[in-house]
Amino acid sequence: MAAHDHSFVLTKIIATLGPASREVDTMVRLIEAGTRVFRINFSHGSLDEFRELLANVREASARSGRYVGVLGDLSGPKFRLGKVVEGGIHLKPGDLLEFTAEPGIVAKPAESGPIVFSVNQRGFLAE
Repeated sequence: MAAHDHSFVLTKIIATLGPASREVDTMVRLIEAGTRVFRINFSHGSLDEFRELLANVREASARSGRYVGVLGDLSGPKFRLGKVVEGGIHLKPGDLLEFTAEPGIVAKPAESGPIVFSVNQRGFLAE
């Protein structure tokens, strides 16, 4: 393969789509600059916006004459603790922890027994 032949590229450039790169013309320029995969962050946006982005990627791919992949970035569950005492809690090896879905629990160091944290993911607590 000649040094100037760019038909087979080993390096893949992944570009994350966002407000500044959602238009077809912008995507075409990114493809021409070497982008081979567009990443869509499914943590931000609506189903209609994702459909539009995917349609724009396919149109930009057709205009450029290059196949472009799409990477869907799916977020995992987001665990959030409830309130914790001012200054936080320093956990030590061997400390017992307990999690509850009961809101309003303020986690504080335990004098005896477990340190109780409120969490937002009920499924986390299921057996």
